Amino acid sequence: MRLKRGAEKKRKESKRRAPAGRRLHERLPLNGFRRYLPRLILIAVLGAVAGWLWQSGSLQRTAEWSVASYYATTAEWGLAVNEVMVEGRKKTERKLVLEQLEVRRGTPILAFNPQDARRRLEELPWVERAEVERRLPDHIFIRLHEREAMALWQKERKLQLIDSRGEVISGVRAKGYSHLPLVVGPGAAKHATEMLGILQGEPELAAQVEALVRVSERRWNVKLENGVEIQLPETDAAEAWRQLARVEQEQGLFNRDVEIVDLRLPDRLIIRTLSGQRPPGPQQAKGTDT
Repeated sequence: MRLKRGAEKKRKESKRRAPAGRRLHERLPLNGFRRYLPRLILIAVLGAVAGWLWQSGSLQRTAEWSVASYYATTAEWGLAVNEVMVEGRKKTERKLVLEQLEVRRGTPILAFNPQDARRRLEELPWVERAEVERRLPDHIFIRLHEREAMALWQKERKLQLIDSRGEVISGVRAKGYSHLPLVVGPGAAKHATEMLGILQGEPELAAQVEALVRVSERRWNVKLENGVEIQLPETDAAEAWRQLARVEQEQGLFNRDVEIVDLRLPDRLIIRTLSGQRPPGPQQAKGTDT
C-alpha cells in the first residue's frame, strides 16, 4: 500500500510541475541567444572591421605581403628557378620563350604559374601548342609543338605564310619561304592542305608544281614550273592527277610545247599547245579544245 501511495504521489507532483516545465522550456531559446550574444556582436564587429580594411586596401596589401613573404622564404630554402629546359624549339627564338615565361633565375618556383605561361607561349607565331611543367626544386620544363609552314597564300596581292591546317602564321614574313608552293584565290588557304596531299600522291610530278589557283572556290588549276597549266576537275581530282602522271611517264607529255592540260572531263584528256595544235597520241582529246 505504501508503494502504491508513493507512486501516486509522484504522479501528482509531476502533473503539478508540468506547466512550470513547459514555461522553462519556452525560455531556453531566449536564454541561449543571450548566452551567445557577446560572440555574435564580436563577429559582427570583426566583419565590419575586415570590410573596412578590405575597402581601404589594407587587408589586401597585408595578404599580398604575406604571400610574397611565403614565396621568398621558399626560394631561400632552394625552391627557386635555376634552369629552363626547352624541347621542340626550331623556329621560335629562345629570347621570345623566356620573355613569355616572365621568369628569371632566382624567381620562387612556387610563384610560377604553368597554365598562364602556356597560354602566353601559345600566342607566339610558330607555337601551335605548348606544355609547361614545374619540376621541383628548381627546373621549368617546356615542350613546344611548332607549326609547319605549308604554302604561301596570295590574297589581294599580299603573300601570307600558312600552316598545315591552312591557317595564317601571323607575324612571320613570307620573304624567306619562296621555295614553298604558291596558293592563290579566295578560300584557297582553307582547302590547300587537302589539295597538296593529293599532289604528293605523285611525288615526281608534285616536285614540278609552282602554284595552285583556286577557281570559283570549287576546283583547282595547277601551274607547273615549265609554265604548263593543269585544269583539275571539281570532283575526283586525285584520279585525274594520277592519270596525268601516267601519261607523263609513258609519253613524256611535258617535253612537247604543251600549254594547257584539261582534265575536267572524266573520259578524256584535252591538250592545248603553244602553237594551237594538238600533239598526237592515244590520250588526245575527242572533241574541241576548251
